[in-house]
Amino acid sequence: MLGGAALGHDIAGLGVAVVVGLAWALTRRGETPSPLGRPRGGWRRMLGRGVAWGAGLQVVSTFAVEPLAAALFGAPPDLSAFAYLRGDPSALAAMLGVTWGLVVWIEEGLFRAMLIPALGAALGLASISGAAADRRASVRRALAIGLAAAGFALAHVYQGASGVLATGIAGVALGVLFAREDGRLWAPVVAHGTANTLALVALYAGWGT
Repeated sequence: MLGGAALGHDIAGLGVAVVVGLAWALTRRGETPSPLGRPRGGWRRMLGRGVAWGAGLQVVSTFAVEPLAAALFGAPPDLSAFAYLRGDPSALAAMLGVTWGLVVWIEEGLFRAMLIPALGAALGLASISGAAADRRASVRRALAIGLAAAGFALAHVYQGASGVLATGIAGVALGVLFAREDGRLWAPVVAHGTANTLALVALYAGWGT
């Protein structure tokens, strides 16, 4: 099984979020950049930025965010649904395939490429680009990123309160990267996949279970 309980909860949470995201998308006005357009600075630089952001995100999450969440809520994120990965290379390989081939695309497509621009438009933001025109635009952009990150966090409620906090903070970081990439999806996908890969390998090695 590919993490049956975790995957089931993820799909249920994503299903609710998809409905909300589509509703927001229907309210969008004006032209927005294609999220799959050529990345800023070219493909090689995008890969470098994505890997660096993803590795940094996982390091900060492991050594700062998760201990803080555990102190606040009395327990670390609940990753027991992934305990089956420990010491099982075939399970790890299968989950990595699902992660890179499906999960990161669904989550980044929904919570970054769909929700952030839709929320920004609803808030009167002309562009999600990282180059803010004024303070008011910066506040609206931050609010759009934060609200999308909240949806991302709630889709991981099966990880408990600590997991919701940790994934919410990760969602903010990925949203900031999405804005810095001028609404292009590639770097957030690479960053998300890199962070998940490091987390899955750690679980395989017996850390965090």
